[in-house]
Amino acid sequence: NLDTASVNVSYTLDAFGGVRRQVEALNAQAEYQRFALEASYLTLTSNIVTAAINKASLRAQLAATDDIARSQQKQLDITQRRLDAGGASRADVLQQQAALQNTLAGLPALRSQLAQQRNQLAAFVGSLPADYTGAAFTLDSLKIPQDLPVSLPSQFVEQRPDVREYSALLHAATAQVGIATANMLPQITLSGSYGQDASAFSNLFQPSSNVWSLIGSLTQPLFKGGQLRHQRRAAIAGAQEAAANYKATVITA
Repeated sequence: NLDTASVNVSYTLDAFGGVRRQVEALNAQAEYQRFALEASYLTLTSNIVTAAINKASLRAQLAATDDIARSQQKQLDITQRRLDAGGASRADVLQQQAALQNTLAGLPALRSQLAQQRNQLAAFVGSLPADYTGAAFTLDSLKIPQDLPVSLPSQFVEQRPDVREYSALLHAATAQVGIATANMLPQITLSGSYGQDASAFSNLFQPSSNVWSLIGSLTQPLFKGGQLRHQRRAAIAGAQEAAANYKATVITA
């Protein structure tokens, strides 16, 4: 019988940075997801604000149109009395009636737009239109912030989530080039073991039972049929595409 107690350890040296670039690429992908979430929140909040302002504007247009219609109705009544008294013509009455009807004809379209804007606002806040009980916004109740952050246009563009998204994608793409390059280079691995071997358990931990080894290995791909080279070329092309997308995003911003 042989009693053995040993520990084996193996470690691959990151001599050419392949593992570091993998971690770098994963961190960049995590940043991309974080900036994408930030952009979604920013888009949602801006849509809610825009819908609220549009709703308040439509309410103001409806109120103004009602006031105009009432004023035109009063003017029509006055013109009708003038006609009865002989101080106005029938054409004046018809002209005033036409103006009133044109004003009233615009009310259904405004009410329809107001209902659509209300339903859109309900969708933005995650509510069904029938269950939405939002506040009745008016233009007078909306206030612009008194203190606005001041920054340079370049800094303002840099803070945009979409620009930061594509910056993270470019970072991840360039890291992929490093990973593909490292895969073409030798892999160095160190392996070590330490333990005790003894024919009797009582002698297992005696100094004479010590057994150890230390081995270094070097692995180099010799023939992959051009796979590694083309993977690196694909990674470079992906980085160029990411750079073009980043540039286009900055220009659009």
